[in-house]
Amino acid sequence: MSNIIKLPHRCPNRNCEHHTEASTHRELDEKFGYRNMPNGVRSQSWCRECRKKS
Repeated sequence: MSNIIKLPHRCPNRNCEHHTEASTHRELDEKFGYRNMPNGVRSQSWCRECRKKS
């Protein structure tokens, strides 16, 4: 697995009301967040707002 995070990153949830997109790593941190994995750090796929609702 690659530790490269591709930008822009969009929320894959088709019901995302905000159509959340991050164009910079700072926006990615604010809108999506990161998670620690055994093989490195990855961005969360769903935005914070969608994760709150699920």
